Amino acid sequence: LQRMDASHAAIFSADNVTKLRMTALGGVLDATLSQIGVLDGLLRAAMDKTLTPQLFYQTMRARRNSETFLRVLFRRMLATNHPVLAANVCAHVLQKRKHHFFEKRLKELQSAGHEPSRPFKPYAA
Repeated sequence: LQRMDASHAAIFSADNVTKLRMTALGGVLDATLSQIGVLDGLLRAAMDKTLTPQLFYQTMRARRNSETFLRVLFRRMLATNHPVLAANVCAHVLQKRKHHFFEKRLKELQSAGHEPSRPFKPYAA
């Protein structure tokens, strides 16, 4: 899929085109951007010609709070044999809130000897 995306993106090359990277969002970008809550704002800025790379990437920081994005990122880290990075994703979520999926996965990683690379304090409700 990434190869096809790259081929598609290569078609769009002109002075009025700015290529912006959106990794680890899955195959349905409009639905994912809507779920994160940034689609309308990005479209509005693009139509108003106020969308800059800085605004885009600043807006995309919202994905750090998206469960969908974090699960995709977690699975990608495991699939690419980066268990410590997967543990970091779990720790990131668990610092902000309790979450059964990420608690369970972190315990599994820790029992296999993969600790997050930084110390963290789990969220205490």
